[in-house]
Amino acid sequence: MGGPHDYVIETGGVKVFPRIVPREQHRDFVRESVSCGIEGMDILLGGGMDRGTSNLLMGPSGTGKSSLAITYAHCAAARGERVALFTFDENLELYLTKATAFGLDLRSFIREGIPRPAGRSR
Repeated sequence: MGGPHDYVIETGGVKVFPRIVPREQHRDFVRESVSCGIEGMDILLGGGMDRGTSNLLMGPSGTGKSSLAITYAHCAAARGERVALFTFDENLELYLTKATAFGLDLRSFIREGIPRPAGRSR
């Protein structure tokens, strides 16, 4: 693909990171609401967040953004799904400590990889 690409010059050569064109990266998925495991929150969100969407949680400190993200991540990982969390003001250790304080262990999923539920392949 022509045009500008990100790259890094490092010892031993150059790594080029080609642009990702969304229409060429499409994967089919089931369009459905995804539960966070908290009945009231799922009801408030009309059954949960929509699979295949990106969600940006914004608000003042202490309003539950991290709590909700951690809860969704934990539930998805427990179902054997892949999870990506992006934070801006917290480092990984702080985020994992916060999850543990909520009673949710994300470290085991990172350490061992996401377990595969019985009867389900990746």
